Amino acid sequence: MKLNFYRYDFDKLNASFVDVVQGLKGRITQWIEYENQFDKIIGWLTESENTLKSYGMRGSLEEKQEQLDRFQVINDQGNYSGVRN
Repeated sequence: MKLNFYRYDFDKLNASFVDVVQGLKGRITQWIEYENQFDKIIGWLTESENTLKSYGMRGSLEEKQEQLDRFQVINDQGNYSGVRN
């Protein structure tokens, strides 16, 4: 009788343990996704910062248009790469 009771308790404990392990695996997966997104954001921010720091006044309309095009490409990269939603 006691053996059945202990076996039942052990099975409950084992089931709880399996649930905890599955939950932890799910959280680890979420953390890895977070780190990947974080790395993308850091890369995009670094590139954007470097581009903005190299900003200089442009004399001609053509030079200004080229500069605007570069800034828009960086912005689009942020929009389409999942950096921004």
